[in-house]
Amino acid sequence: MSETDQANHHAIADRLPILCMVTDLDIAGGSITKLADTVHDAVSGGVNMVQIRIADANEHRFREITDTIAVAVNGRALLVANIGRRTINEDELPVDGLHLPESEKPRIPEIRNLGSNRYAMFGYSAHTPESAAESNQYGAAYVILGTVFASATHPDGTAQGLPLVRSAANRMQTPIIAIGGINPSNAASVIHAGASGVAVIRSIANSSHTQQAASDIRDQIQIAWNEAS
Repeated sequence: MSETDQANHHAIADRLPILCMVTDLDIAGGSITKLADTVHDAVSGGVNMVQIRIADANEHRFREITDTIAVAVNGRALLVANIGRRTINEDELPVDGLHLPESEKPRIPEIRNLGSNRYAMFGYSAHTPESAAESNQYGAAYVILGTVFASATHPDGTAQGLPLVRSAANRMQTPIIAIGGINPSNAASVIHAGASGVAVIRSIANSSHTQQAASDIRDQIQIAWNEAS
């Protein structure tokens, strides 16, 4: 394993279990300030990874949002940018790593080259155990895997349930961060199925008590993690 890959994996391993919040500007009413406030409170409640995902923002707008969220996080959590199809330069974004959707996995060699400098960590999304297991060859620090449970974010997606997590966990060493319909009532089951963390959107962002919502999920995954260790 290269020095970059070692740094890549330690960045995640030192923070397990992961509670990742994926940003949604629409839930914030299009307000960057409100989104940043939500992220700030979520991190205060136990979120230790934030993925900036703004699908329809151009490069300038994406940079503006990223800069604002980076201030809100203030080094208290890992910050990764879901770049989608955007072109990213080595020193462009104030984040710890980059994230790719499953459709953009062919760009992983490009991301690995960037990783030798500013971006020491990268991950990608997967929707099948086979796709997730490819992380072994790519050197990804983590894989976000779903959809696990029915999700309002992707109402037309197929919820694959805990077998998706179990099957992937049996094939790979890379930490799995499960996503899709996860909340305090089912978060522990995902960890027991083999995930090293969970990613949520609405379970936190839709709450009127953001910090408490994050804390409730954090408590459940930490208890399950301790039981599984």
